[in-house]
Amino acid sequence: MIIYVSLAFAIIAFFILTFFNSAVFGAEPKTDKFQDYANYKEGVFHNQSVTEVMSPDGSFFKILKEWINRPKDNEPKNIIQIVKTDLKNFNPGAEPKIIWFGHSSYLIYIEGKKILVDPVFNRASPVSLIGKPFKMSEEYAAKDFPEIDILVITHDHYDHLDYQFFKEILPKTKQIVTSKGVDAHLKLWGAIENQLISLNWNESASIENFNFTCLPARHFSGRKFKRADTLWSSCLKNRKLQFVFRWRFWI
Repeated sequence: MIIYVSLAFAIIAFFILTFFNSAVFGAEPKTDKFQDYANYKEGVFHNQSVTEVMSPDGSFFKILKEWINRPKDNEPKNIIQIVKTDLKNFNPGAEPKIIWFGHSSYLIYIEGKKILVDPVFNRASPVSLIGKPFKMSEEYAAKDFPEIDILVITHDHYDHLDYQFFKEILPKTKQIVTSKGVDAHLKLWGAIENQLISLNWNESASIENFNFTCLPARHFSGRKFKRADTLWSSCLKNRKLQFVFRWRFWI
């Protein structure tokens, strides 16, 4: 009996370890590069002011209970007509245009270039059972997108960095701008060194005549258990556009 129980625990442990070492969780960043940063100490990045990730009276189980008991009328009763944009043949004209896909996913057309920000179209979760898009949201896939000149990833939370979609859009992507440490995930998933630029707060980089500046935010990061081992960035700025990324939940 003891042998069978031990074997069962060993099998369960094997599957748990295998799951938590799967590619969707990303890679551990090389933290030795961060030691001299003012916003990095004790092995993690820090906000500029004290920021509670959860309220003092909050808990995971309290949030779970509220989610289970959420109102039943939180979705439209009738089907809402959705117009899917033909992204490949979209003509933006002379002025910059932004196509918003919901949450923090944007496709920006400007001066003949296409800049894609935080695309999430598959799952905002490491598992398929949760984090699905809203039922009446029009689905987009990588095949629907044109070639992407610059891909911007603000931080590594699942609702901003979709592993499956990133893998699919990568062959169409020329350059990637992201926050420090996030590039470790992207390299694991197939991005190459000369394709990537990772920035710390208040650092800038020029790509295709655009200047990108990484600015601070009050937030956190993490795809597994440890938080804040990669950086999060509040906004992207260039000479013609400014976008502020607000943190909202994908239900």
